[in-house]
Amino acid sequence: MIRKVLFVDDDQILQLAIEKRFSAFQDQFGTVLADDGFDAVKVLAKVPISVICMDLMMPRMDGMSLFNHIRANYPDIPVIIISGMDPVNVEQLAQSEGVIGYFPKPFKADELGRKIL
Repeated sequence: MIRKVLFVDDDQILQLAIEKRFSAFQDQFGTVLADDGFDAVKVLAKVPISVICMDLMMPRMDGMSLFNHIRANYPDIPVIIISGMDPVNVEQLAQSEGVIGYFPKPFKADELGRKIL
């Protein structure tokens, strides 16, 4: 069974780029996209997810709210933070339990793919 990675970001262009770049890893994992925290919550209820890559600044449900939901309901799913926010503001969250990585935007999709593996 191929693992699934949930990529949560409201940037449609970034989503397309990630989907394209992650096709190189299709033997190791599949990619599921969500536009924001609300969409991610719906995906998590329906699809078994192995890793979540998520932005912090999103409309409707931001990354902090989504992170709290994940920790409360899916504590075993590791999270990778991707954000354009000031790294000083993200560092404390990046050191939280369950966070396995932090990638400041812009980042290299291949490096993110290797981190997922």
